[in-house]
Amino acid sequence: MSVFVGRARELEFLGRALDRAVAGQGGVVLVKGEAGAGKSSLIQQFLLEATTRLPALRVLVGECSEQYGAAEPYQPFVEAFRALVHAAEHDAPAGKRRLRDLAKQVAPYWLQVIPVAGDLIAAAAQTATELRRTWGGGGTTAAPSEETLFFQYTELVLAVAAEQPILLFIDDLHWADPASVSLLAHLGRKIADQRVLILGTYRETDVAVAAHPLQKAKLELERYRVATEIALAPLDASELAAFVREELGAPAEPELLRWLSERAGSTPLFFGELLRWLVGQGLVQERGGRWALVRVPEGIEIPRTAEAIIEKRLTRLAPELYRIVEYASVFGAEFDSVSLAKLLGMDELELEEALEVLARKHQLIRLEDTQELPTGDFASIYEFSHSLVQHAVHKTVQGKRRILLHRKVAEILEATYGADTRGVAGRLAFHCDEG
Repeated sequence: MSVFVGRARELEFLGRALDRAVAGQGGVVLVKGEAGAGKSSLIQQFLLEATTRLPALRVLVGECSEQYGAAEPYQPFVEAFRALVHAAEHDAPAGKRRLRDLAKQVAPYWLQVIPVAGDLIAAAAQTATELRRTWGGGGTTAAPSEETLFFQYTELVLAVAAEQPILLFIDDLHWADPASVSLLAHLGRKIADQRVLILGTYRETDVAVAAHPLQKAKLELERYRVATEIALAPLDASELAAFVREELGAPAEPELLRWLSERAGSTPLFFGELLRWLVGQGLVQERGGRWALVRVPEGIEIPRTAEAIIEKRLTRLAPELYRIVEYASVFGAEFDSVSLAKLLGMDELELEEALEVLARKHQLIRLEDTQELPTGDFASIYEFSHSLVQHAVHKTVQGKRRILLHRKVAEILEATYGADTRGVAGRLAFHCDEG
């Protein structure tokens, strides 16, 4: 498991939800956060503590896959079903009904898709392939209704929960197929008085951008008062300091923490990747029992893991929004809406509305302030959510186009600040040099 720091409040919240479920008050808890926010680390830590504290707890894990998506209906639930039956075949106490026999009675259709050979669950065949072969074209078995599938799965889960509490964890719900989301909503409504806790994670921007069915399912479960949500907040300064101490075995100098925070923000993944890159480049060294930034890098080589996440987020942008982000990156980590509108040749109101979408829906930038410029114009001051995002976009602006854009930015700054450019001298020098 990667470095885990902080999140005490979140762990306590999950622990209380699990205790209620064990006492017969089941429910659904959804953990939302962007890629790299620490969802996986939080869940791994919680599962470790939960299974240590409650040995009788039955943990089932299903994972949604971007690769298969809607082509693999019920994928995470099939994984959980397979794990449930397989584990019960080996550890069911003497005298208790074998779960395979129970599944034959209450979930025969599911058992057809996931056949049992002896004591082993057949592990080949992706879900969709089996569904098509069993119930689809060319098959001889009539397809069961969605209601039948949901009823059978729920009956099996509740039957097991009568003997031991269940924690069903489904990872990456933003990639869940519509059928899985529907089953999640159905199962969630049936466990309010059962020993079942359903735990799921998802990325908020992926769900919002794609108008994912999880949005509607979440609202429905909240209306039935069986679902709650945890939004992972950024790590604070003390937690980031603890991160370095856990990662490197010694505390960090304030300058190093400041430099990392300014460029990677407080996303654990970005923060950790950039820290490891600094160490690998010899830019950070241990001196007198503390890690210090011994040399400030002239440029940043974005770690590939972080870059891949950023690139994925950028691919979701419509062309007009990507152009705005691209031009904004020329200004640097911070930019104002008036100057950006001039660079883009856009109407200011139209740009402000687009910036709001980039901030609220895509979370690539954030509004910091509103300032009056020397020209008398009022401008919204934005900054990139992470300077790594700005670096990733700006490095794609190449050739003469890059030169011309920096020249144009320098001209805009000179026109805005007139003869008194002391406050922007550093930025002006940078753009003149680049242009």
